[in-house]
Amino acid sequence: MARELILKLGKKITDRVDVKLGMTKLDENSPEYYGLASVVTDEMAELALAMKVRVPTTPAEIGKKVGKDPVYVEQLFDQMSMIGLLEYNWENADHHKQWTLPIFVPGSAELMNMNLQQVETHPEIAQFFERMSFLPLTKITCMVPPGGAGVG
Repeated sequence: MARELILKLGKKITDRVDVKLGMTKLDENSPEYYGLASVVTDEMAELALAMKVRVPTTPAEIGKKVGKDPVYVEQLFDQMSMIGLLEYNWENADHHKQWTLPIFVPGSAELMNMNLQQVETHPEIAQFFERMSFLPLTKITCMVPPGGAGVG
């Protein structure tokens, strides 16, 4: 049975228009689901769902939203970064560490594949990356002329 939080997170992050608009529902066979379900816990998904896609945030902000201790949230953010779900940086005025929930490609689907041990343990992550680099573009590639017209 599909984990509801993972389905919600997959829908939140995906770039597939049909999924975003609710025309296609995610299930266990959707790459958004099986790519996340293999490495993301429900608790991680809860934190990620409290974040905005591509908007930097801090453990204090998310901890306040979900009612969890910011120190604990930061520990989970670090784990989520290690598996490739989140990115972090210090690109702000006072150079504090901040985390971002990226889209799948470019973003978390790529980052998840940078960990060879993780890919060997969960080979579905490689297929997840391939699918997420292909599926969001299927509706527009027919409009790109030969040669690419400067796309890419």
